[in-house]
Amino acid sequence: MPRTAPRPTGVVLHTIDLTEHTRLLGEVVPALKELSAEAARIREGEIAKPSERSHP
Repeated sequence: MPRTAPRPTGVVLHTIDLTEHTRLLGEVVPALKELSAEAARIREGEIAKPSERSHP
C-alpha cells in the first residue's frame, strides 16, 4: 500500500462519488446550454429590455 503524507489534526478525507457527480452534470448541462444561448441572444439585442417592452 502506498504511503501518504500525514494529515494535519482535524482534516477529514471525503470520498468522491464520480458516478453521482457525472449524473448531476448530465442534468445541469442542458440548462447551462440554454442559459448560454439566451445570454447570446440578449447580447445580440434579440430580447428587448423590460423598459422597451412595457412602452410600445
